[in-house]
Formats: sequence, C-alpha cells, structure tokens
Amino acid sequence: MQALKALKSAVRPVTVSLRYLEGRIKARRVTVSMTQQHYRYPEHKELLLKDGHFFYDGATHGPIVGHILFFGPYIPLPPGHYSISFIGEIEGTIQLRLSKDCGFMLKETEISGINPSVTLKVGKSIENFEVVGIRTPSLKRATIKTIIIDPLSEQNAARLAQIEAKRFEDGLRRDLQDRAEAIDAGRNIVAGYRRGIGLALGGLIPTIKKDPDWIAAMAASRGRSIVSQYNLMNLFLIIKYSNITGNIIEFGSYHGGSALFMAALAKRLRPGCKVFALDTFEGMPRTDNHLDWHSSGGFTDGKIGELEQIKEEEGLDNLIILKGLFQDTCPMISAEDARFFLSHVDCDIYESARYAIDFSKEHAVPGSYIVFDDALVADCLGLMKAVEQDLVQQGIHAEQVSPHLVYRYPPVSL
Repeated sequence: MQALKALKSAVRPVTVSLRYLEGRIKARRVTVSMTQQHYRYPEHKELLLKDGHFFYDGATHGPIVGHILFFGPYIPLPPGHYSISFIGEIEGTIQLRLSKDCGFMLKETEISGINPSVTLKVGKSIENFEVVGIRTPSLKRATIKTIIIDPLSEQNAARLAQIEAKRFEDGLRRDLQDRAEAIDAGRNIVAGYRRGIGLALGGLIPTIKKDPDWIAAMAASRGRSIVSQYNLMNLFLIIKYSNITGNIIEFGSYHGGSALFMAALAKRLRPGCKVFALDTFEGMPRTDNHLDWHSSGGFTDGKIGELEQIKEEEGLDNLIILKGLFQDTCPMISAEDARFFLSHVDCDIYESARYAIDFSKEHAVPGSYIVFDDALVADCLGLMKAVEQDLVQQGIHAEQVSPHLVYRYPPVSL
C-alpha cells in the first residue's frame, strides 16, 4: 500500500480548483483510452497494452504483473450520478476501486463479463477521479478497449444500481461455490481468497451489512455473541453461498449468540438444516496447566436459561442446545442428524479441541468446513496444537487464514 501511494504521488494528476468545478464544469460523457491509464511498473504498460487496449492473459503473464493492473485517469467529476462502463470482455473478475484525490475510497466492487458497468454517486465535486483495477484469483483473461463515464438521471442510476447488485451477487455466488478449476490441494482457493481478502480489505463488508439475511440473523442473535463481526461475516458467507448441504455443529457456544445467528440464517436459507450448540454453560472443563492458557472454570456465566427463552421467542426450532461435556453430549446426536457441512470450533483448549476435530471429521459430509474461531489468537496455543496434529500434519491445507482458520474435510475433489 505504501509503495502504491508513493507511485501515485509521482504521477502528475490533473488539478482543477473546486470553485471552478462547482461553477463551470458540467456533467458530460468522458471516454478514457486505456493508454491514459497508469500501470504498476513501466514494463507493465508494454505487457498490458496491445493495439492501444488493455490486455491481460493469466496464462501468459499473470504472476508478472502483480495485483494492481491499472489506475487513473485523474480527471475532474462534478456532482451527479454516473455509469462507468468498461468496453470489452473480462473472463473472471477484476476488483474495482473508485476513489478520489489519490486514495480516498468512494466505492469498491467487481466487474466481469462483456461491457460491464458500475454506478457511482458523486456528492461533491472531485478534482482527481481514479479507477483502480486489481487482479483477483478468478481472473483468466481480459480485454478492455476504453472506459466510458456517462452522467445518469437519478431514475436510470437506481435502475442500473439494481442490475449491478444482481451481477455482483451472481459473481459472488459463483466464486464462493466449489468448481473444479478453483480447487487446489483439496481446498477452494478462489473462495478462500474471495472471502478472506473481501473481509480484510473491506470490499464485501458494505454488501453484507445491507443483506436482509445478515440483518435478520444479527437481530436474532440479540447481541449475545462475542465472536468478532468479521468472523460472523465469514460464517455468513459460508452458510449463504456454499453449495454443500448438511447440518451445523458448534463446539463452545457460551452465551449462544453465534448459535442463534447461524440458526436464524439456516432457517432462512437452508430448509431442514439443524444447528447443534454444545457447551457446559457452566465454565471450562479441566485444562492442561502447561499447554493451555485458560484455566478450568473460566466462562462460567453461560446463562442457558436466557438462551432457551430467546430460542423460543425467535421461533428457532432448528436450534438444538446440548448442555454438558462434548464427549457426553455428542453421542446424543442421532446418526441421521450427525451429518455436518459446517463445524464451528469455538473452544480454546487442547483436549476439547481434539475431541471437536475428531468428531467433526468422523461426521463430515464431503467437502465440509471446519472453522476455528480462535486458533490464531495469542492465548490459544493448545487449540492450535490440536489443529496442527489433527489437520495440518495429516496433509489438510487451510482454505482461509483470515479472519480465522478454515479447513475443508474431507479434502474437496471434483
């Protein structure tokens, strides 16, 4: 990021006073040649320009060009609604960042297909408008002849925004579902990057926060979850977009916030999907004093009575709450129900984690997700040792490391 800022500072953008913009510049169509755009390194301009057009072929020079494909053109834009069209064809997706004045983000989205377009609302005049194109793992080939910036009426802007949102949803669903070309070493590389980078850099966050399913599930959780927002968003993306079927199990539910969240989401999106929430609700069991940072008896205020009441109030008949040690409650789950596409392991100590992993592996549907909420947290080395012994040392590769660890088991094979 620092290198990009330094590079941008070396580019001499068009500078126009805001007073001049407000008073005299009128919204009009602007056609930007790809030769007007800037490229990450001088040699990239020659690689990425062919007959005056932007040209990318992942098979030929994907690793050479890095992630940032182009940026610019640093032109003024007065207030109004705009359609920004990319004339050409994109196989896969290009992540798009629209910003002003060399870095202030206005919008982040993705483009794909033939002549894709995005909408943008400009509230105050922009001196230097910038379009940044970034390579994604799914990008295979792209040819862009020109970028056309068109002013829109408010009515047309609303209509095109709906089309854009639908296109974004379809692209997200495609990237997050398992396809043969996305699989590497038994995990979905495209989906892992798409979720991880989309949450780390913020590109997916505005979309998720506006999603009615997210809003409803968060409301049902009643603020009881201590799982971070990013981790909940990752669970949301897996539950909503994965094409794997089965039930959900959570090892370590505490106040039950994430269990309520997942049950509400499953009820809306996955008919028949049950969520099993396991915890002593009375504190941690015996721990390894040498290996585990946490001590026996921690997290004692589980408040299972409140959780049962909220479950009834929210009508979550698909949520099954099992109180006790994992080794005592897991056998209560029937063979018919013990088919899990998602295991959420939110226990922080070695022995409990080992049992959770073993049970999850034994009852996993093909390609299931095993997600660890705290394995990369500073005080959970016991949990991480269990992950290393029972997954990593068995040749299971992570699909995600941010915002938390995600593994697929059995490894995906298509």
